[in-house]
Amino acid sequence: MTNARHDWGISAEIGRYRDARGQQLPAAKRRKLHRLRRWDRQARFEGKAEQNLAHGLSEVRRIVGALDLPESICTQACALYRTAANEDLIRGRSIEAMAAASVYAACRCSGLPRTTDEVGEVSTVSRERVSNAYSVLNHELNLPAVPMAPVQYVPRFASDLDLSREVRQRALELAREASEVGLGNGCRPTGVAAACIYEAAREADENITQTSLAELASVSAMTLREQWKKLQSMLEHEGESGLEVHG
Repeated sequence: MTNARHDWGISAEIGRYRDARGQQLPAAKRRKLHRLRRWDRQARFEGKAEQNLAHGLSEVRRIVGALDLPESICTQACALYRTAANEDLIRGRSIEAMAAASVYAACRCSGLPRTTDEVGEVSTVSRERVSNAYSVLNHELNLPAVPMAPVQYVPRFASDLDLSREVRQRALELAREASEVGLGNGCRPTGVAAACIYEAAREADENITQTSLAELASVSAMTLREQWKKLQSMLEHEGESGLEVHG
């Protein structure tokens, strides 16, 4: 039994070319199996609603595979999509958008750092439509979404950029300090995480461009610069406070 299939995974699986012993089937037997598969497909769906459910769950599995997400996320996303279908939330909306939103919602509820930009890139719909569909799911189903913090994005971004361990540790330290002082309030956490990585790389004299980092974080270079300036102001204030206490 699995949420990932419209029939809970209890349908038949009919082979094509070989028998259970691995031997090649004769042409007559292959033709017979072809007819059986056709009849099985025709009998598998009781109506249009089941066909749409099967299509939506298939899209969820495809997106999860494209993002290389764990099986637990696939199961949770399929359960969310099935619930949305049962609640009639998909009527009048794009199946593909709701499938992508279900994957993003499963990531949010599990505290897995993925952005709507990343989900939108492997989906057949735009990021805006994924975001809108997620808003519907979040509002109608009262999802227990976990607020994402900059510190959650730092390890993945640093790994993608192949930065040193020292830079990763410093970026994590900066991200925690930024969250404590509310630097990322009202801002995209990916932008704050990118700014922390950029500052940590500069301190360690590791070469990294704002453009490449902004592209990885799915933010504009201007957003990255603004967050970096705020981060520098925070560090300057801490330095001044330290001098005052020492004096």
